[in-house]
Amino acid sequence: MQHRVSELNTPVCPVGDEAALQLARQCLLSGQVIALPTDTVYGLACDANNEAAIQRLYEIKGRDEHKPVAICVHNIAALRRFGQAAHLSDELLTRLLPGPLTIVIERTPKLSNRFLNPSTSKIGIRSS
Repeated sequence: MQHRVSELNTPVCPVGDEAALQLARQCLLSGQVIALPTDTVYGLACDANNEAAIQRLYEIKGRDEHKPVAICVHNIAALRRFGQAAHLSDELLTRLLPGPLTIVIERTPKLSNRFLNPSTSKIGIRSS
């Protein structure tokens, strides 16, 4: 099902505006899906551990639930919290991230959402 922005009744906020950041945070915490700029495209984002939010993300994208989605984290510590990355040195990760790269690794129990990539134990992780 495709949606136009007007059909979603979605507020549009300037990037970098403190009020916009607070609104985005509130939306994510309440299980909503938001759009935000990344290093390559505008992407859709939601709380990866919120089952209803992940289901809504797939619905908005019109995406097959068995086609994996990636998560985006703000630093290497968060990457390690959600993905099993002991085999990747901090030096390597610091050279690669942030950047236009998705690291695909086994997920940790911190990503417990049964609707998030149900066909694989792996997770793609980006940091931009």
